[in-house]
Amino acid sequence: MRNNHRRKLRRRRQREAVEIAARTPTQQGGVADPPLHITDAGPRTLPFEITEYQPPVPDNLNVDATVADSPTPIVEQTSTPAKLEISEETSALGDNLELAAENAASLGDTQQALRLYRILLRRDSEDLNTLYRLAVLLDQSGDSQEALEMLDRCVTREPSNVAVRVNRGAVLASVARYAEAESDLREALGLDPSNSDGHFHLGLLEVRRGRWTDAIQPLRRAIELDASNATAHFYLGEALNHVDDIYGALQAYQRATELHPQNPAAFYGLGIVLDRLGRPEEATQMYRRSREMAAR
Repeated sequence: MRNNHRRKLRRRRQREAVEIAARTPTQQGGVADPPLHITDAGPRTLPFEITEYQPPVPDNLNVDATVADSPTPIVEQTSTPAKLEISEETSALGDNLELAAENAASLGDTQQALRLYRILLRRDSEDLNTLYRLAVLLDQSGDSQEALEMLDRCVTREPSNVAVRVNRGAVLASVARYAEAESDLREALGLDPSNSDGHFHLGLLEVRRGRWTDAIQPLRRAIELDASNATAHFYLGEALNHVDDIYGALQAYQRATELHPQNPAAFYGLGIVLDRLGRPEEATQMYRRSREMAAR
C-alpha cells in the first residue's frame, strides 16, 4: 500500500514537472550561443525542453587548415542567400562590418546580426566564418532549415572541420534527423576524440531518442572533458534516474544545481530522486524551490 502511494505521488509530481517546464524553459547563464529545442523527442516525450547549451562560436574556424579528406559525402549546396541592398550606413562600416555583426550578435540583436552577416555573405558567398556564424543565428531565430543549408555549405567548404560537424549534428538532432546527426557527431569525434561538445551532443542525441542507457557514457565523457557544463550534469541525472541509478542521479542533479542554481528543472529532478530515496521532506523543499523559480 505504501509503495502504491509513493508511485502515485511520484507520477503526480512528474506531471507537475511537465507544467513547470512548459512555463519556464531552462537556461544556462553565461552561454553565448542559442539553445536547440526538441521538435520531436522520439519514442519517449521528455517532460522538459532541451535547452541551455550550444558550443561557442570559435574565434577562428581554421579555414585554411589542411586536413585529411573526410569519408563523409560532401553535401550539395541547396540554396543561395537572398541578395540584400547595402545601405549607405552599412557601406560606411567598411572593414568593420564583421565586427559590427559580431557585436550585434553578442548584444542579442539577432535581426541586425542576421542582416549584417547576409551582407557579408553577399560579398564572399563561401567564407566559412560567415556561413558558420549565420547558421548559429538562424538556428537561434528558429530557422533550422536555413541553418542546415548554411552548415551544409560549411561542410562542402571544409568537410573535416570539427566545429562545423558538431554543430550540424546538433541541429540535425533538433529536427529529428537522428541517423544523420549521429554520423556527423561520430565523424567529429573521430577527428577529435577529446572534443567535449561532440560527446555532449552525442549524449543529448540519445536523450532525444529516449535511449537513456546509451546517453550515459557520452555525457560522462563530456563532463570529464568539461566539468563546468551544467547541462551535461543535468541530462546525466535524467539518464541515470531513468535507468534506476538513483544515487548516481542524485549526485548529477546536485552538481547541476550547484553549477546552475537558477534551473528549475534540475531542482525538480533532484526532488524526484529524493522522493525515490524515501526523503520526502527534502524532496518537498526541492519542489518548492523549483516552483518558485518557475514562477519568476
